[in-house]
Amino acid sequence: MLPGLLAAASWADPVEEGDTLTLRATVAPGMLVGGVLSTITIRDGLVTEILQEPIAASRPDPTPLELTPAMRQAVNEALADSLPMTLAYVDGEGVPHMSPRGSIHVHGDRELAIWVRDPEGGFLKALETHPAVALWYRNPAKRTNYQFAGRAHVVNDDATTRAVYDATPERERNVDPRARGRAVVVELDRIEGAGPEGRVLMERTA
Repeated sequence: MLPGLLAAASWADPVEEGDTLTLRATVAPGMLVGGVLSTITIRDGLVTEILQEPIAASRPDPTPLELTPAMRQAVNEALADSLPMTLAYVDGEGVPHMSPRGSIHVHGDRELAIWVRDPEGGFLKALETHPAVALWYRNPAKRTNYQFAGRAHVVNDDATTRAVYDATPERERNVDPRARGRAVVVELDRIEGAGPEGRVLMERTA
């Protein structure tokens, strides 16, 4: 990653202090990192140490929220890739909960859906008073992570319920072959993270 970054970077003037020389390289906004800070130690005319540290990327300006093709693929293939997404919610007593959910999938340009196998579970009860949820996708091998935040509600009409069930990964449907669970749709308000398109920050505008 560093050679490619350094080739496209803008370099500040070197800073010399004692035995060290510091070089700061910054890259264009939208990259996964903001640049590289290199510290070179020189003693008796010889380079004795070179340290390279990534500079944190600046936060991108928000853009209108709409799931990109890369996000859609990541979410829909998460379970097949053995990377089930994590769901976070707060119950009626204010206690936070987190759990992996293999049934999460894309439901629209600005919505995710979850098939909840246990209709009597704590998650559905929590939505009665705390609809705000967060969902997290992470793929370390591809340096990709997305944090989704939104408002979840239980689906009450049969057509949408069936659509969510049918779009759920087969492995999850096989555990609930009679579709006794409930469908939940999450209306997304915010997406933040990084992927093939670089850093992203999306917010719902209407």
